[in-house]
Amino acid sequence: MLETNDGRRHLEQARTVLEAGKRMFIDKPLSASLADAMSIFEASRKHVVPVFSSSSLRYITGAREIRGGKIGKVLGADTYSPAPIEKTHPDLFWYGIHGVETLFTVMGTGCRSVVRYSPIRRTWSWADGMKVGPARFGVFVRARAATGARRSVRPASRSSCVRRL
Repeated sequence: MLETNDGRRHLEQARTVLEAGKRMFIDKPLSASLADAMSIFEASRKHVVPVFSSSSLRYITGAREIRGGKIGKVLGADTYSPAPIEKTHPDLFWYGIHGVETLFTVMGTGCRSVVRYSPIRRTWSWADGMKVGPARFGVFVRARAATGARRSVRPASRSSCVRRL
């Protein structure tokens, strides 16, 4: 486990671990630049050693239930988390990962673009036409139930992403 919180050092630290053939979890931030992140995964491929990084919010039961259809087909979602801009780590490299992980857990794969409106506001667009916008920790989900009725779910807390309305 690579637990230092300075992503500027992670590439150098990760190379040492990967060269030793050790699997590795890298805590946030993965790196302090896209180039370093890509280099970490290239070194992982070169040494045939798995690397993993994620937010624990990916594993919230309620978010996985939403993705699994518990409230119907997900039409869109707003996720939010602390995302202060750290002067040595750009954009979503710091705590922004928590909102991003929740978003991808609920929406799935297929994100095709990111639009930035201000230093902290971003809008994401999925390949199937779904869009999400910015919204602390949490998720607001718009879904269509099997009956065709639209419904919205806002979690009561981080640990409870599904609540009946």
